[in-house]
Amino acid sequence: CTPVAPSTLALAGAGMVAIDTVQAGIGDTVLVVDEGNAARRILADPTAAVRTVVVAIVDGVHCD
Repeated sequence: CTPVAPSTLALAGAGMVAIDTVQAGIGDTVLVVDEGNAARRILADPTAAVRTVVVAIVDGVHCD
């Protein structure tokens, strides 16, 4: 995953590795959780060595 700016979707940071729990495709914009405790709860594994999890595929972004 590579972070993007919400208003422009321009690349905005270093890439990261995330566990994909929603079967996103290449090029999809996704929502990630980047916090270990939340990631372990999503995976229902309190001992998992994980920090970043893809939790949703973004259909669109609207910013005013």
